[in-house]
Amino acid sequence: MAFDYILLDTSTMPVTDVADHPGARVQTLLRDEDYPGAVEINFGPSGFTDRIRELLGHGPHRHYHRSVNERHYVLEGDYPIFHWKDPANEGALTRLHRHHYLENPPMTLHGITGDTVPELGWKHLRWSDGLGTDIYEPGAAEETLEVAFSRPYPEVPFADPILVHAEDLPWQPSPVRPGWRTKQLTRGVNSARAATLVSIPAGSSDRIEITPPDQGETSWLFVISGDLALEIVTPDGASPAKLREGGFLAWAEGSAPRSSGASLSDGGCVLLCVGHALGAVAPDQ
Repeated sequence: MAFDYILLDTSTMPVTDVADHPGARVQTLLRDEDYPGAVEINFGPSGFTDRIRELLGHGPHRHYHRSVNERHYVLEGDYPIFHWKDPANEGALTRLHRHHYLENPPMTLHGITGDTVPELGWKHLRWSDGLGTDIYEPGAAEETLEVAFSRPYPEVPFADPILVHAEDLPWQPSPVRPGWRTKQLTRGVNSARAATLVSIPAGSSDRIEITPPDQGETSWLFVISGDLALEIVTPDGASPAKLREGGFLAWAEGSAPRSSGASLSDGGCVLLCVGHALGAVAPDQ
């Protein structure tokens, strides 16, 4: 990896326009030459962008991805998405809202229509294990294949999405941390690593020390709400990592977070953890 760790406060970092896609905006959190995909926050207006409306002017749009697993966690707004298990049947509509988690594994047929549009605009935390799932990404022409609404349909086994509203999932006791709670959104499959919500109570002073990722892998967390105080250990030493809502921390092989000895969270927090569940036990416990 070309980095030891990345620490960002997305509440203060700039939001940039997407090249050649007016109205679409993005915060790029992780896209490294050695990282296979991307982690970013995507922003869109109500009613879709002009480019998307032009696309939908020719009729509903649906597509699938050949090999990339695409994941979304909704932070704000609404977004209507259709899924088809059988391309000959009517699609199933879900209007995504805050705390919806959507995973489109490879070969999941999904799309949008001009009759059902975002009413509020939207803000998604989006990550993938490869590029080419969005129209502005490199490799989109090879990775993302459109399926017309007229026959013949491709004779391929389409996959099911993983679609849950996190607030509907019950919290479960952490298997390693008394007082902590977890919600598993999805298990890891191939290069798409497990995603878990972790709730840490206010004043928790548990000692944690995370095993660094394997070679070529990256682990990360995003603060959904609250505050979190860690330190990140790299080959050059330890540095403080204080995060609040919207904070992002990623670390690569050879680096990992640990508790600093002080309270982990003054007011409690909920974290989205990918590739780990944060609560690993320190070696001397």
